Amino acid sequence: MTDPDNIQRDKAIILSIIKYLLIVIVAGLLIYFGLRLFVILLPFVFGYILARVSTLIVSGVKNTVYSIRQRSSNRTAKVPDLTEAQSDRQTRPKKKIKYPHGLARSRGEKRSATVVYILLLLIFISLIVAMVLMIIGQLRSLATNLPTLFSGTDFLNRIINYIDQFSERLGGFIPPQYLQALESELSNIQQRLLQGVSTLVGSVLNGLASFAGNLPVVFFMIVVVIMSGYYFIADSRTIYAFLHRNITSRAFREKTIRLINSLFNKLFRVIGGYLLLFILTYVMAYIGLLIIRMPYAAITALIVAIVDLLPILGIAATMVPIAIYMFIQGEILSGIGALVIMLVITFIRRFIEPTIFGNAMHLHPLATLVSMIIGVGVYGLGGLLLGPIILVVVQEVITLFGIDQVLRNWLGGLLNRMSR
Repeated sequence: MTDPDNIQRDKAIILSIIKYLLIVIVAGLLIYFGLRLFVILLPFVFGYILARVSTLIVSGVKNTVYSIRQRSSNRTAKVPDLTEAQSDRQTRPKKKIKYPHGLARSRGEKRSATVVYILLLLIFISLIVAMVLMIIGQLRSLATNLPTLFSGTDFLNRIINYIDQFSERLGGFIPPQYLQALESELSNIQQRLLQGVSTLVGSVLNGLASFAGNLPVVFFMIVVVIMSGYYFIADSRTIYAFLHRNITSRAFREKTIRLINSLFNKLFRVIGGYLLLFILTYVMAYIGLLIIRMPYAAITALIVAIVDLLPILGIAATMVPIAIYMFIQGEILSGIGALVIMLVITFIRRFIEPTIFGNAMHLHPLATLVSMIIGVGVYGLGGLLLGPIILVVVQEVITLFGIDQVLRNWLGGLLNRMSR
């Protein structure tokens, strides 16, 4: 190959690399601003999900009642009079738009769906308020008694006695000077923990103050969720008719409707599944910790439920230390009870997880963990939940619109040009 040919080939490769770099930069900017936009639209997403669930509940109850009536009644349907049928045809408006499944069909369904929607909101708000009040009460008690817990010597003496007894059983395996050094080091650790109590209490109080400062934003988001859900129920057909009139591309409109339906099913399973598993884990852990007389059971159960959502750590990351703590305290039965609680919760989760999530999440645990880490880096602690949700949305959009195939073709073409 001559030098001009090599120069042309190198120029083509460089131009291709520049083009793909520009595409990657533009895609990165779109993803970044898209993530920000998704968080802004998240209250509308929650409102739409609750509205759709309310409508589906009403439709399901209506269909169930209708089927029960059909089974219990063997009478034939009354044939309508010809004049009545003709008058109905004249007065009934013609359906020019084929509305998608999941919209309220009549005023009665809209009213019933609105009532169900209000009941769902009241249930969720009551549960959240009750949990927050209970946790705040135990945080106050913990902040008051935390110095006493760390300043006591019973826990330290038990650890030293266990180590001393273990050394005696091994025939004085640990020399006395090492035991004294260990006791001194444990005392220093205890003092450092005691000094950090004030910092911990201050951090908790600052967190509560920050949350109180963000209450107007939280209330505004709740109002947006409530109002958007109501309008999705009351004016769903009007909204769809507006989109049908302004989006002229039928293929794009059908793909968008398919995407919305698919995202609703997946997000409902993912968000509802995470929420249901969180509530079940919290309730089971709270009841179990009360049975084994674990102090501050509400806060501990909350930590257990949050850590249990993580894809790799799981419930063992919290229940095993609790069992060890109980064993050190001399509560052997309580330690065994903590392990039993861990096994019961693990068994129940393994049994109900496939039913709850179904095929909604085709995500590897590593991908879920990476999405959580990115979510925490971008959105803070709320990214633990937002990360997997955004990953599900991105995966569905890429798959439905064939973006993954386009990316594979681009990458394959670039590699082919570079290998020539």
